[in-house]
Amino acid sequence: MANLLIRNISLLFILSSLLSCGNIDKKVDKQEEKTLSEKEKVYYLDQGKIIASKTFETLSKELSAKIGEEGVSGAIKYCNVNALGLTDSIADLYTVDVKRVSDKIRNQNNRADSIELAVIKGYKDEMSKGEQLDPILVQEDGKVRFMAPIILKELCLNCHGIPGTNILDQNMEVIQRYYPEDRALNYKLGDLRGIWSISFIK
Repeated sequence: MANLLIRNISLLFILSSLLSCGNIDKKVDKQEEKTLSEKEKVYYLDQGKIIASKTFETLSKELSAKIGEEGVSGAIKYCNVNALGLTDSIADLYTVDVKRVSDKIRNQNNRADSIELAVIKGYKDEMSKGEQLDPILVQEDGKVRFMAPIILKELCLNCHGIPGTNILDQNMEVIQRYYPEDRALNYKLGDLRGIWSISFIK
């Protein structure tokens, strides 16, 4: 636990951090802060990691299989129809809400809210300083949210990399057809793609 960066952040502080552009872990509104016990912190962090890992494993397995069967273009079509359903199946299994969100979205359903945008900004600030990106806990409205970085893997470059370099022209055409408002391009290996946002009911 000592090496984990755990932040209990109020909704008021997170919204103010968007305006001030301050790092999300530097200040907390003490009046609004709610405290989790150490046992609760361990539980939510451990469960969040398990659920995020399981969701990533499920999505990666399905997409890798589809690429093997139909190529990258087939995987793009499959992801458009099935990715949210696969994520929801894991959410139902653990009775939580599971989201993959970003500040550069492809699917409109993956748009980050104000809290998630603040967390993404905090991670980007930390990454720019060479700091380790650890999971965090955020509390608001009777819920505990586990958030953790999604780092771009090599497989993801086929759809989220640089057009003409990582993304073949024919695959780029499929992306544009299924996601006309796509902004999730020009990533490099190891970039922050977005975050896991997993909500637990306390």
